[in-house]
Amino acid sequence: MAPKIERRRSRAFSSNGDTDKFANIDHDVFHTGAPALSDGLTWFDCTVHRVDAGDPMVLFGRVEAFAATSLKPLAFCRGQYAEVKAPRPSLRTVKG
Repeated sequence: MAPKIERRRSRAFSSNGDTDKFANIDHDVFHTGAPALSDGLTWFDCTVHRVDAGDPMVLFGRVEAFAATSLKPLAFCRGQYAEVKAPRPSLRTVKG
């Protein structure tokens, strides 16, 4: 994914307002009803379980499905975007 597109998405989701953040963004809807970016770096589809524990309320997410890609992430730090030059190695390739 081109960093310019990722920056546009980032600004859309970080903006104030009650507008639908997914209105102008390509996305899918999972079987739980949750939206997710169509070509996102990774995603988790969860069913949410609420536990009334007074204050604060506790939410648990049961992972129903997930996926990850090898795309490079986009970072945001101290008010600026940055590209990650060397992504962390996959857990499958780490030797201990």
